[in-house]
Amino acid sequence: MRATHRSAEAAYRSWYNPHWHYEHEPETRAALDLIFSDHFSPREHGIFEPLRDALLTDGDHYMHLADLRAYLEADRRLVELYADPQNWARKVPSRNTQARSGMLRRLR
Repeated sequence: MRATHRSAEAAYRSWYNPHWHYEHEPETRAALDLIFSDHFSPREHGIFEPLRDALLTDGDHYMHLADLRAYLEADRRLVELYADPQNWARKVPSRNTQARSGMLRRLR
């Protein structure tokens, strides 16, 4: 049986709680507290209130907070890789390799 939008929405609402991430993940709490403190918008107090509402009050419909730790870990690994030029060059395809693939290759 195929899940309907309503049944999928009900399943999501039954188990996902963005407040759990805010309360149990120090990185998530620190990031959100910094954003919501107007640190990035000293002349526009409260400009991020809609973001707070979307993430914490209205239930984080797209589950951004659930993915934040994994994103931060991936970003940390990328920064480490970029800091090592030889390893970066070995793992990241060159522009020439990219240019020879796909659509550009068919134009030759």
